[in-house]
Amino acid sequence: MASNDKTADSKPPSPIRRAGPLEQYYNVASRIGIIQWVTVSARYEHPSLNIVSKPVLFTALGEVVRSLAALHARLPPPSEPPIWQRLPSVNLIRLVTWLDKDSNDMKAVFEDICVTPTDVPEDMPWWKLYVLRDGTVIFTYDHTIGDGQSGLAFHHALFHALNSLKDEDIPSEHSGLVTDLPQYLPLTPSLEEAAPRQLAIPFFMFIRVVLETYLPFLFSWDRKCVWSGNPIPTVITPEVNVRILRYSVEDATTLLKLSRERQATLTATLHTLALVALSRLISALPNGEGEKYQKIVTGCPISMRRYTGAPETAMCVHISHSEGPHDLLPASAGTDAKSFPWHVATRHTEFLREEVLRTGPTMGMLKFLPGRYEEYFRGRMGMKRASGLVISNLGTFNPKRSKGVEGAWTISDTLFLQGDAIVGAALKLNVTGSPEGGVGISITWRAGAVEQSFAEEFARGFKDGLQDLIRGQ
Repeated sequence: MASNDKTADSKPPSPIRRAGPLEQYYNVASRIGIIQWVTVSARYEHPSLNIVSKPVLFTALGEVVRSLAALHARLPPPSEPPIWQRLPSVNLIRLVTWLDKDSNDMKAVFEDICVTPTDVPEDMPWWKLYVLRDGTVIFTYDHTIGDGQSGLAFHHALFHALNSLKDEDIPSEHSGLVTDLPQYLPLTPSLEEAAPRQLAIPFFMFIRVVLETYLPFLFSWDRKCVWSGNPIPTVITPEVNVRILRYSVEDATTLLKLSRERQATLTATLHTLALVALSRLISALPNGEGEKYQKIVTGCPISMRRYTGAPETAMCVHISHSEGPHDLLPASAGTDAKSFPWHVATRHTEFLREEVLRTGPTMGMLKFLPGRYEEYFRGRMGMKRASGLVISNLGTFNPKRSKGVEGAWTISDTLFLQGDAIVGAALKLNVTGSPEGGVGISITWRAGAVEQSFAEEFARGFKDGLQDLIRGQ
């Protein structure tokens, strides 16, 4: 363990590498308020130590900052060359906030975090930490330094650092300054550098994008019957609504068993359940509004790490995105064992497996927007949304203790909020598996993306439907 740092380093930032197009895209989106930070939380427990203790947390956190270059680096404003800069020091006092709340208050805490300004000074890294009194640690960070799985990578690193702590490593006090940062620790390569073949753009895809950009009326006919919530607002508002669902090991096991028996993944099962709930609500829209809708477009982030070689312990932005239209389900589609449309879940599983092989070019298109990212975002304001729902599943989080490390820290109760983009889907489902075997789900929507009563009914219908599936009713 490094010693307790006490004096700030006055050296200027040093260059690391050039940012890839996807990193530049998120840099602009974040700075103009189009997208909010990603958030991943977990609860830490120990028989005798407490992560709420500043010396304990700061000693371990200092090691995490030293081990992950993304935590001590940042990109300059878009007006400057897009070169990642390594900060000479990190002041944890400016990054960590203790809250007199616990995991029962997560809804309110998450909603407060979403409206907290993220325009941090240029001498600070792009992340913050909130620590609750029950040991819950909430890591929130700019999408420019990491995708959703990067949040789990942070918690993996913190879990390892805590379990590597020895009593003699913990000082009585800690200044919060981390100054002895490694000068040659590389950032994970950009997506474009790590997987150029997967991002190559087929000719037919390029032509369609050009036509959609310059002759949008050719494609407008098939958008009128697609539900996607309210149009993207012309004014950026930060307010986000959050609903949290937690499921035990037994409930998660039941859901996985049901899905596998029908050749479906958990992601596809949850996606289908969301379609059931949305189809009912859309069909019941007042004044015959629901009659004009026949489809809903849904999206799903796709990890590209299988192609880039980035391990689960790396912080990086190695993702693509899949979207596809789905017919609204008939009224006969229910949430009990007999009426649940398992064929839809099975079909969506097959669709996602195929998308894993072909979504890279979506991100490859960003190379045609150099210097025009803000223009692109501003041009979307006031327009119809591309999708009504997006579901993001980080998968199972099960950090292993390193060989020879026998610390007594445990980690549980993980939750996740994807970076909420004002130009994105109206409703978001965010899923992660907890280390103890349970599942945490958050449902989020921006104020105005849909009517509040509609969103509340969707969240309630999704929750009730999931309980029906688990109970086998």
